[in-house]
Amino acid sequence: MESFKGISIPHILSHNNNWDRFLLEHGFDDDTGELLIRQSIIDNISKVIACKEGRLGYSKFVCYGDDEDNNGHHHNYVRSNNDGNISNSDSNSISNDSNNSKLFAKPHHELIIKHSCKSRFCSSCAKKATDDWIKNAFLKLPDSVWQHVTLTMPEIYWELFWLNRDLMNIIPKIAADLLKEIAWEKYKVDIGIFLVIHTFGRRLNRNYHIHLTVMLQGITKSDDNNFKFDNGTEISARNLTKVGIRLKKIFFHHDNLKKRWRMKITNLLRSRFKEGNLIIPRKWIPDFAVNENGQFCYKKNYTKFNKILDNKYQKNWVIHLNKTKYFELDESGNIIGKIDNIEEYRKKQITRGKSNKSLIIESNTLFATMSYIGRYLKRPPLSEANIKYYDGTYVEFEYKDHRDNKRKRIILTVNQFIATIIIHIPDKYFRNVRYYGIVANRNRSTLLAMFEILLNQRKVANENKQQLQEKAKENRELKNQQRLQKNRSSNSNHSNKINDNLEYPYFTKINNEIKNNPKLSANILSADNLSPTDRLKAKIQNQDHNYRSMIKRAFGKDPMICPIGQSELKLSYKLYRSKADIRYDDVIRRRELAERNSTNNNPNNHSKIIS
Repeated sequence: MESFKGISIPHILSHNNNWDRFLLEHGFDDDTGELLIRQSIIDNISKVIACKEGRLGYSKFVCYGDDEDNNGHHHNYVRSNNDGNISNSDSNSISNDSNNSKLFAKPHHELIIKHSCKSRFCSSCAKKATDDWIKNAFLKLPDSVWQHVTLTMPEIYWELFWLNRDLMNIIPKIAADLLKEIAWEKYKVDIGIFLVIHTFGRRLNRNYHIHLTVMLQGITKSDDNNFKFDNGTEISARNLTKVGIRLKKIFFHHDNLKKRWRMKITNLLRSRFKEGNLIIPRKWIPDFAVNENGQFCYKKNYTKFNKILDNKYQKNWVIHLNKTKYFELDESGNIIGKIDNIEEYRKKQITRGKSNKSLIIESNTLFATMSYIGRYLKRPPLSEANIKYYDGTYVEFEYKDHRDNKRKRIILTVNQFIATIIIHIPDKYFRNVRYYGIVANRNRSTLLAMFEILLNQRKVANENKQQLQEKAKENRELKNQQRLQKNRSSNSNHSNKINDNLEYPYFTKINNEIKNNPKLSANILSADNLSPTDRLKAKIQNQDHNYRSMIKRAFGKDPMICPIGQSELKLSYKLYRSKADIRYDDVIRRRELAERNSTNNNPNNHSKIIS
């Protein structure tokens, strides 16, 4: 049997119509014809299969070279006659030709870029989305001390989140509020938290848990709750300290966090069961009591359910608080590898006469945190590099077992593999990344700004409301102008950089002060004075993740430059296809497949069509 190497998930789904066959066999109720699979799953799979295949549309770029006269007319043409034949023509024969044929400019070079799907389930598109998130988050979050926290639950609870999908939106807020409560009760500070929701384990099993990244520094509140800075007063770290606003280091104790976390989850499930708003697996209570109508009675089964919760409460809940690790960087700020023994490494660097400050970065820094948490963002549950074998019938993939740190393999049939991965596709508009505390959107212009001032990362002046409104209007106009200039620009060497002149609603960025002072700029921006984090910020800030930039970094050449005339390609045509067009294509394809199958074994497949 033929086997494939370097196989991708879209290929497995589309090969031999595997996804359509799976949907016709398992996607509908045999009696009612009701759809059993969430619509978000069907939409995501359809987009993934059509990614970069032309079905989502394409953009055509052309280059006409130097064959253009002073009047803008091209010397090389393609003539389309009335009979449909195409022939070459030149400018001398245009005026002498009296027939009704059409003339088209003949390009030297054409480039067709097929549109991608932008789905979180696509490995290619998810990689770009993750890089964009890391870039934006790294530039807007403070360079404080961060800690990675993982909150898990017993295995028996995992199935509850697929039977009660609304719990997936409730648990993240409970986890964030728990850390905020501990920080306020013990230290009287407000902290910043962002988290990622994770629904799968390394074996693609159901494993709902939360990855949180929390600041180990908090900001205290003012002694005077009614204080207000006068207009024109400098908002500096010194003035904030005078009114009682300062930074304070915090620490989370493992046992205390674990006890409070399992109590929060247990109380949530208990209250939901009392309200009759919780669907539980049948195997939990095989001999359950029913009411007069023969339905499950929550009141009569509460004692049995409570015993289950008490039993699981006594089990060991795994809570992980990440310890500080060290990584080695090169001169450009790229991570080379992990440092196991930091003391020995520093001794070696000193004996070699090297400075270790610019070559070491800790895992509790912002960049290291972003790089680690980015692996759990907007990506399919299985890396395509771990798919080791596929022959059209079976799929074999590899994973690392964290219990013994060994690589193991699992073999599944195609239908089993598809059923295993699609359950982890989130619902439409579901947000995997969430922000709480001082890094929440509503607090970024107030609490987060004061936090950065106290870190000596930003120095600003207070302004009145009218000035703020005028500044916000100027920022919008400036941003629109830059967008227009970017679209109209024809300079191939132009680099699309983040606009440093755009200002926050209430505070002015320190970058403006650096730019306005050349001496200060030359001093601060020199390579010797930049810390590893600042160097990484400068590097990431100037990186784009569009098609052109990614191809240039990967292959060392610009795809938008004509290989013949060495001029920049210009957009000639762009075609977009909507979701309705993609669904229509899927309906036609599945109808043909159902008709072929109905003649053989199952005549009911005619009704299994998605509209």
